[in-house]
Amino acid sequence: MELYLEIFFSRIGDDKLLYIKQLVEIQDGTSNPDKLVFDAFSRNFPDQTTSHEKLLIHSTSWRHEEPGKFILTYLVYSDELNLSSGDTQLIPLTELRIVRGSDSRTPRPTVIKESNVVSHGFRHLSFLAKNDPVIKKVLGTNKATLQAVESMSMGLSGSFN
Repeated sequence: MELYLEIFFSRIGDDKLLYIKQLVEIQDGTSNPDKLVFDAFSRNFPDQTTSHEKLLIHSTSWRHEEPGKFILTYLVYSDELNLSSGDTQLIPLTELRIVRGSDSRTPRPTVIKESNVVSHGFRHLSFLAKNDPVIKKVLGTNKATLQAVESMSMGLSGSFN
């Protein structure tokens, strides 16, 4: 079995979600994924001086991929991230879409696009921003970010409301 961390370094700007993806293989299975993600942040953004009050690292999902590959997804979010590299992807906030399966006995949809994983993660943050004061405090350092995240539908992120 292979185990990977899928890390989306992200920020919101101009009604778009900007992100850079990194895939990290977990070699020994005993490493703390939270620490590995923070280490990847430090390596990728060595000049970043983001304080812990403005940096959010959160595990948002996991999934199985054939053959024998498990992927644990994390979002790393800060309004201060410099995502100006050529690998930066963007999704208009109005186009964040959740993928759905067609069979309730097999909850994993047949096709999962990268944009679906990112969308799920941000809807997860929407749920947390409305229910977790620590997450709300970090996202609330920028009123526009908090408003954008709170305006997202959280219905498919673990809430039954």
